[in-house]
Amino acid sequence: MIQKIIKVGNSAAVTLNRQLLERWDLSLGDYVETTAVKGHNKLVIEPINKGGKVGVGLDPEVYRVAKRLLRHYLPAFKKLSKIN
Repeated sequence: MIQKIIKVGNSAAVTLNRQLLERWDLSLGDYVETTAVKGHNKLVIEPINKGGKVGVGLDPEVYRVAKRLLRHYLPAFKKLSKIN
């Protein structure tokens, strides 16, 4: 996919289309890790979460479903954790 580098303040940015954001379950404010691959003229962008990298040995669809389920059931999990 071809993307244009755009100016954002004093920096530059590459935009991600809606399909990529949905595939990797990314939202505005999420973090990604960028890595330049030596000798291959490549820039790799990997989704990350607070617990570490997402996508390293994890199917993006499985991660997306798990994240959606957790988001949906988090209030119930919190209530259950307070029961003695």
